[in-house]
Amino acid sequence: MRNINERISNLKQEIDKLPKGSIAKKTIKGSEYFYFRYYINGVRKEKYIDISLVDELKGQINKRKQMEEELKELKNKVTLNNKIKRNNTFSCNIRINEDLRKFVKSV
Repeated sequence: MRNINERISNLKQEIDKLPKGSIAKKTIKGSEYFYFRYYINGVRKEKYIDISLVDELKGQINKRKQMEEELKELKNKVTLNNKIKRNNTFSCNIRINEDLRKFVKSV
């Protein structure tokens, strides 16, 4: 469990370093242009990207998506483990001697 929490923490830090968004290709007057699309406070922004940087940015975006997927799976594992631990606890009342006689007498 400790390793999972450490991995979750590490993934969050690594994800924060990677770009969040997507790449769009536009064809204008027969020429292709690439733009990095992202959101800031609910407003979509676009920034022109030189074609030489497109592959590198795509790799970073894909790496971020993979890490986010792994983070989601780990969080689900932690949640499931917590539910299992809570469900395995139980309480029991034991009655003996006079307490048991009083309890059974009503039946």
